[in-house]
Amino acid sequence: GRCSGFLVGSDLLVTAGHCITGPTDCSENKWVFDYYVGVSGDSRGHIERISTKNIFACKEIISRQLQSGEGNDYAIIRLDHPVVGRSPMKVRRLGKVENAAELLVIGNPMGLPTKITKGGKVRRNDSATFFVGDLDTFQGNSGSAVINAKTFEVEGILVRGETDFKFDSARGCMVHNTCTEGSCRGEDVTRITNISPLIPAGPTTSGDSSVVIEKKMLTVPILDFKTASVSLQVAQTSKIKKVELEISLRHSYLKDLIIGLRSPDGKVIV
Repeated sequence: GRCSGFLVGSDLLVTAGHCITGPTDCSENKWVFDYYVGVSGDSRGHIERISTKNIFACKEIISRQLQSGEGNDYAIIRLDHPVVGRSPMKVRRLGKVENAAELLVIGNPMGLPTKITKGGKVRRNDSATFFVGDLDTFQGNSGSAVINAKTFEVEGILVRGETDFKFDSARGCMVHNTCTEGSCRGEDVTRITNISPLIPAGPTTSGDSSVVIEKKMLTVPILDFKTASVSLQVAQTSKIKKVELEISLRHSYLKDLIIGLRSPDGKVIV
């Protein structure tokens, strides 16, 4: 096992950008649900047989960024078929996690069966792209959902952190690196709000599909008493049930702007 991930749409999964570096990573890896230890009559637990219906391939990479330093690190992939019988996770849409908020992490450290760890908390919250938490995570947790323990919304994606193992010369082997609360560097979490416009607003039923169109960093001058336009091309021709539009822009006089969404037949919604 290399990385972790979590469901955000009927066929959309989020992970870390360094987990999916290109088409090869998409085609050569599988994503598995229900890889966990059960306790059916056995205090030691056991791993249930994993059905092939819970094993998914990556069909395509929807969006991905892996920026240097402390930049964005995320990937959104489309699975080869919809996931049935599971609800996508709720994600934060606006704002940012509170300082010192309590956190949970769900993932697969070191390729082990799913682990849920609690007791984490936010320790640094000043960056626009990520926050730092005290989290019990290891290699393989990359792409894990980092969840607000109060709201149960996903706050971010586990992407990097403290060295996991160190060499113990007295024992002649590698041992896990232990940090007291608040010490070491902590674990970095890419904010989910960086990609929330690309995530469907809610779960879809089997047979529905979502189309996400992304336009980034457009330089469109907005002049006095003039109209500036940006076109969004939708290739899918099936009947559209719902449209959601999210805009982030910079302008000296935002309150002076009137923004409308115009359909092909000319109807405008302000």
